[in-house]
Parts: sequence; C-alpha cells; structure tokens
Amino acid sequence: MCLVINTDREPTADELKRIKQRKENEPLEHAKTLSRQSAALKEGSTVSIVHADSPRRFFIRALADDDQYEKIGTTLAEIYAQETPPSPLDSRVAIYEIVSEGAYALQDSNGTWFRVIAKQPPQSGQVLCHFVDVGVCEKFPVAAIRLLPPAVHPVMSIGAMAREVCLEVSEEDSEKFNNKFVDLTFETKEDGVQSPVNLTLSKFDTSTELPIVDLFNSENQSITEILKKPSGIVRLTTHTKSAPVSAAAAASLTCLFDKPATIQPMTVSQMPMSAFPANAIFAAGPTDISLRQLSLDPMPDYMYAKLKEECALPDSQLENAPEFGSFYAAFIDERWERVQCIRASKIDKQAYCVYLLDVGAFQYVRKEAMRRLNSTSPFKKMLMFKCKIGGVKPVTGGEVWSRESHEAVREFFEAACGEPVVVEPSPPGWSQWKQLNAPGVPTCEARLSCCGRDIGDWLIACGLALPINAPIPSPNSQSLLAFVPPPINIVSGRI
Repeated sequence: MCLVINTDREPTADELKRIKQRKENEPLEHAKTLSRQSAALKEGSTVSIVHADSPRRFFIRALADDDQYEKIGTTLAEIYAQETPPSPLDSRVAIYEIVSEGAYALQDSNGTWFRVIAKQPPQSGQVLCHFVDVGVCEKFPVAAIRLLPPAVHPVMSIGAMAREVCLEVSEEDSEKFNNKFVDLTFETKEDGVQSPVNLTLSKFDTSTELPIVDLFNSENQSITEILKKPSGIVRLTTHTKSAPVSAAAAASLTCLFDKPATIQPMTVSQMPMSAFPANAIFAAGPTDISLRQLSLDPMPDYMYAKLKEECALPDSQLENAPEFGSFYAAFIDERWERVQCIRASKIDKQAYCVYLLDVGAFQYVRKEAMRRLNSTSPFKKMLMFKCKIGGVKPVTGGEVWSRESHEAVREFFEAACGEPVVVEPSPPGWSQWKQLNAPGVPTCEARLSCCGRDIGDWLIACGLALPINAPIPSPNSQSLLAFVPPPINIVSGRI
C-alpha cells in the first residue's frame, strides 16, 4: 500500500480535500480501534508491567504482543521517513488540526514511533499524549505528531496493547506497598536502570471499571499476597511531610555503610542526539542549567525515598570528619540529597562545601546534617546533565552574561512551574561538563523551550541576548536601552 504521495509537483484540489478529510475524521475513527484491547491479554498469559504509578494503578502488556509492538514502531518509522521534504499532502498536523481524544503517531526523543491518544487540545504548542501500548501519559510538541496510516493498514489491525489494571488492595495499603511493589515487579540492572520482570496473569476480573488482577512471579507466588504479608520494611513515602522513620522499621533494610559508595555520571554516549523532554532542576544562568531526562521518571522518586529510609538508620551516622572527594548524603532544603564532599569551610570548622550530585550546585552543610551512603544501593548513576542555551550570546558581546540575564533565566523556569523542557542538542553534541571540583556529567549546547516558548528567543525579546551571528550594537544603541528588567528577589536558583 502506497501511503506517500509524490510531492515533486503542486497538489491538486482533490488531493488537498482528501488530506483535510483524513485529518478531520481519521483520528477519532482510529481512537475507536485503539479503545479495543489486545486479545493476548487473558488469564494465564505472560505479562510485564510497562508503566506503574502504584499497586492501585499500573499498566500491563502481554509478552506475546512484544514482537507486534516492535513491528509497529519500525513500520511507522519507515512510513514517515519517506515524508521529506515536507509537503501539504504528508501526515504532519498543524496545531489547530489536532483533535482532542483522537489517535495519532508520535516520535519520542529517541526517534521511536508510538501510537498515542491526544488527551487534550494543544496548550502552548504541546499536546498531552497517552501512549496506548505503553501506558505513559506525557506532553510532547505538536511537531512530533503525525497522522496514523488509514484503517486498512496492518498498524491499525490491533487494539491497544497496554491495559490499565489494579491489584486488590486498599488505597491506604497501596501507598505503603508502593516501594515493595516495584521491588517485586522490576529488576535493577548494574547501572541502576530498572526493567520489568515477566509475570503470569493469574486473575483478570474485568467486571469493574478498572480491571482487578493478580500476578504470579517465577516461583508461582501471588504478588498481592506477598504485599499483604507483614515484613516491617519501610514503604515509599509521599512528597508530603510524614512521621519520622522508626528505627525498628528501618532496621529491616539491607544496607552496608562501612564501605565507600560509588556514584558515576551518565556517559556522553547514553544521551539522546535528537530533541527530548526533561525536567529543569537548577538554573544558575544561561550557561549553567541542570536538567534530568523525563524518561528516567519515576526512578528519582524511588531513589529519594530509599535515601530517606537509609539516612534514618543508626549505622548511617557520620562519626568522623567526611573525606574530601567521597560521596555522602546531606539534609538540604528539607530533604536528603546525594552529595560529594569538596572541602572544609574556611569560616565554620564544622561545615563543608558539598556538590549536590542530582541538582548540579554547590552548597555548605554542617557535619551533623551529613550521613554515610549505603554502598549496596542500586542507584549508582548521577541522573543530572548540564545545558548551555544555544544560538544566543550576551547583548554586550564577549562571554560574560549580565546579572539580569542570570535572573531572567531563573525567572523563566520558575514561571514554568515544573512543566517539561524540550531539549534540542546543537552540533557538535555532547561533551563532559568542565567545572572545578564538579563531576564530569554530560553537557551540551542546546535550544531549550518550555510551554511552547524558546528561552533563547525570549532572552532576545527581553533585550538580554542577541542571535549568535548578529553584530554587537554600540553602547548607545537603543536595543541596549530598551529593556529594563523588573526587580527580581530570588534567593536561590533551585527550581
């Protein structure tokens, strides 16, 4: 079947009419197809958890569908690879053409294609998309979205492969079981990345709105029953303040504090080369922005929860002075952070300069607020990377950005209120961060946009930056005098 029309000529009126009708009608028609579930999901089938919020809400996919899942991604990639250069007749959709609750194809930051449902109308150039074969729900730019092939194409012959389900546990127990549920259904690789294990779908009750399931592990044990058995293990806590972890509960954790912990940056080769979404963590200015790939979620939540539990153990107490260059935990801004001890304070003999490994900033902390790290922890990677805003330069020339520029960058991300940042690396790509006493995390120059606004363009519009190839205006130029930034009272650059 030919899905790509030759575009070396002007399209006819009939062709334009047909593509318009496809964009208006097919997304909702395809959504009906994707509302049907894969027949491979049935009692007795082997499944894995492809996305999980808690034991009360997670998504499973049959192992029998894995080949089909991979084939769909490959087929879509082959189709859309032919759509260059862009044409009025290709499958691209404009922001005003997106149909809410319609089905589309979407390319993620790694270049992989998925089938998705647009859950809402576009906002600030981004669309909230539900990945029907994975269960994830994330925002992506409209530019990443395409029309799916017509209904007769094999890609549309199978319904959604991921099914939202729950275990038969209460909401209250679900919160307590969260951490153990992840431990039972995922395995942690040496690099700290978690991957799902194969499970047997032993119960599949579809009589309720959200199907109730039970899963058996390789030893034929019920995951639900294992969760309900008392174990004394400290559960994953919420982001809200909770009661201190008891010594009795924390003592059940398997930890080792008498050996140095090892934590390494992610390698340059692990970083995406195409545009991808990320969370902003810390912004010191245009050349020092800390981010974390959105695809790593929810790993940081698990890591911080485990860190909090381990720091409650008596054995984690730091008896001697910390060693410079070694890794510890430090209580900073109301939570425990992984840090590297840099040097002693020149003012306070009981304080130390530390580098926050998952934030990308220096801080001073007293010895009593530090703990030893569990050397057996699976979290051995720094998940943070650094970015410099690409395509712009200081408005006054040179390499030094003004104080107003630094404040404006922090203000930009704070105003975004945690919305994802789209990172588009610029040539030559990734290298290692070079800052005195800081780890060599991956870094790149990149175009950064959030809520549909490019931060480089925003700095130019504010009169704080120029396009990289623009001439430097004279000191009396109106472009230098036009922008007077409002007073900003920012104590810290922490997002």
